[in-house]
Amino acid sequence: MEVEVPSEEVEPFVGNAYRSLQKKLHVDGFRKGKVPLSIIRQRFGKAVYAEVVDELVQAFFRKAVEEKELKLVSPGTIQEVSFDEGEPLRFVAEVEVEPEVRVTDYRGLKVEKEILKVTPKDVDATLEILREQRAETKPVDEGASAGHLVEGDVQAL
Repeated sequence: MEVEVPSEEVEPFVGNAYRSLQKKLHVDGFRKGKVPLSIIRQRFGKAVYAEVVDELVQAFFRKAVEEKELKLVSPGTIQEVSFDEGEPLRFVAEVEVEPEVRVTDYRGLKVEKEILKVTPKDVDATLEILREQRAETKPVDEGASAGHLVEGDVQAL
């Protein structure tokens, strides 16, 4: 899926990011929150753009999926991102969508129903498996006999 966002829709995000950074930023020679935007653009422009691109891609990816009414199977991956100041944001997203399935000509099909017969031997085997799964081991004092588990250490002398 290729998405292109016009620069008019991108600029408010960039402006908000610069103003947000301006409020928090302290640069020598300026009071906190009073650093001119031109200095912020010069020193921190690339970092701001990287942050804004992440935010924009997420927002407009969701918007594109909703507009196209896609039913995604997985979140998708962003393949290519192209964005420069004053230019539109372009990115390519690879998504996996649910396939459209149409069932036709199903009337008149004959299906054989398989009937499984359960024998007493099957019931006994299943009960034995359940007994073994839920069995607990407990120590005994009188010594081992048939069916007991024996635990021990071996030492070669």
